[in-house]
Amino acid sequence: MTTRTPDYFLSSSEGYGLESPRACYVQRALAGRANDVYVLVMIDPPLPGQKYDRGDDDIRELVLATRHQGQSIYPVSEWPLYVHVAIPIEDIDATRSEIATEDLQLVGWGEIYRTRDDATQ
Repeated sequence: MTTRTPDYFLSSSEGYGLESPRACYVQRALAGRANDVYVLVMIDPPLPGQKYDRGDDDIRELVLATRHQGQSIYPVSEWPLYVHVAIPIEDIDATRSEIATEDLQLVGWGEIYRTRDDATQ
């Protein structure tokens, strides 16, 4: 995917097809309602599109937001950080700086970790 170092790793102890860690590359922060901050990330490996009604189109972009009030995802306030994981319903072009919850398909809950080793334990 890229030679850039991942910003962090996403996995989920809850399942949702995220049991195996995925490298996350932060693309940018997005503003939400009520001062919520979301982060658009590229993931590697991608999620299989069939599971999320995307056919053969693998999912390479996710939007993450903190699960608990008082925590920050941009920058990350603590490790691991518990997050909501969502798929953008439409492509998010490079000029877009805001997103609404109705623009997202919720996948579930996950955790982001500083390293792959932390994410696998």
